[in-house]
Amino acid sequence: LIYNPLRTKLLLDAEAQNIPYANGRAMLVAQAAEACRVFTGIALVMTSAGMIWSVLNLGGQELVLWQLTANIPVLLKMDDLSRVFCMLVAVMWPLAGLYSFEYMDHEKEEYRFDAFYLVTMGVLSALTQAGNLVTFYMFYEAMTLVTLPLVLHTRTKEAIAAGRSMSSASSRDTILFFIKCLRAYLINL
Repeated sequence: LIYNPLRTKLLLDAEAQNIPYANGRAMLVAQAAEACRVFTGIALVMTSAGMIWSVLNLGGQELVLWQLTANIPVLLKMDDLSRVFCMLVAVMWPLAGLYSFEYMDHEKEEYRFDAFYLVTMGVLSALTQAGNLVTFYMFYEAMTLVTLPLVLHTRTKEAIAAGRSMSSASSRDTILFFIKCLRAYLINL
């Protein structure tokens, strides 16, 4: 199977004798697409397994990712409610992802969709474990940013309109949420 050079002496000879022929480039592309699909499937399953392990083994523990200020950490915490939502994400997200393989067969550039789908799973996992309002807010906003490419994936007029609508709603909600957080902070001073 030869894909480079595109036309070898053997292929040129076959063409000269009107013998049907094909080079290996199409197979190379198909193998790359299938390898991407296999990698994404493995990554989904491994991420899901890690999330299930953390749900079963990390009760009540906290992880400070960094400090915004002396009193405001960006904090992940696995409490009972976090366990429920983390388990839902760990089970449902990979199932939807495996379904998307078949659904996305007709699409182009599935690798981009798959990459943002995996990143979204990670952000969802962090969102389910947000240990305070600031962390929840940060990962909620991250969720908006990493899911926008999923909405825009097809690049159709409808997808672009949906992306604009999502962005404007997110911007409005972000401002309102920030005002409410600021108000709650000021009341508690």
